[in-house]
Amino acid sequence: MLIAEDLTLLLLDDVKGTWLLDGSHRGPVLAGAVLTELVLAGRLQPEPGPDGRQPGPKAKLVVVDDAPLGDPVLDAALRRIGARRPSRADALLGPVAKDLEHELVSRLTASGAITARQETVLLFFPRTTHPAADPTAERSVRDRVASALRGGRADDQRTAALVALLSVSGRLPKVVDPASVGLEKKELVAAGRAVAADDRIAGGVKSALASVDAAVMAAIIVPVVVTGSS
Repeated sequence: MLIAEDLTLLLLDDVKGTWLLDGSHRGPVLAGAVLTELVLAGRLQPEPGPDGRQPGPKAKLVVVDDAPLGDPVLDAALRRIGARRPSRADALLGPVAKDLEHELVSRLTASGAITARQETVLLFFPRTTHPAADPTAERSVRDRVASALRGGRADDQRTAALVALLSVSGRLPKVVDPASVGLEKKELVAAGRAVAADDRIAGGVKSALASVDAAVMAAIIVPVVVTGSS
């Protein structure tokens, strides 16, 4: 499964089938997961800094290989990004997020991991929720995340990226019960940051992932600040 699918499973309440992250934030976080996947696949990387120096978290990202990966979600994102000039990650979140949530939920429903349930809220307003149907896939994801948090480091880049996105979203303590990994809430948050900052990630990849994480964080924080000050 894609990192974005793993993230979707974790961000959907297993019983209620509702999201643990509000709608204005889901798009950037899920799109960030897709950008992360493209970085780890070697399709997207940051432009080199001046004089060949290591690119920073605000470096523009560029497609270095536009060959299809064979996944409709990734290939659609690759086409959208490839049609643009090198751009900072924050400028890519919107185009990549288009129709993404619907596609991810549809795929997970088709695979049997979640189900679609029709409900009525306040007697009049219909909504569709997506409780867990087959816990096998999510259990595997949770086991990887829990193992990384207990040890403060992930066994692979995909898990490290998943923990980083959960940390950036602020939902890590909602997704993972701190007690289940033997940590207090503050310790869990710190462990998430440690996993995300793991220096075993190669320099260029780490810079690109830092760009994505910074863009997702900005996309989440700015609406909150604006709403709070209005």
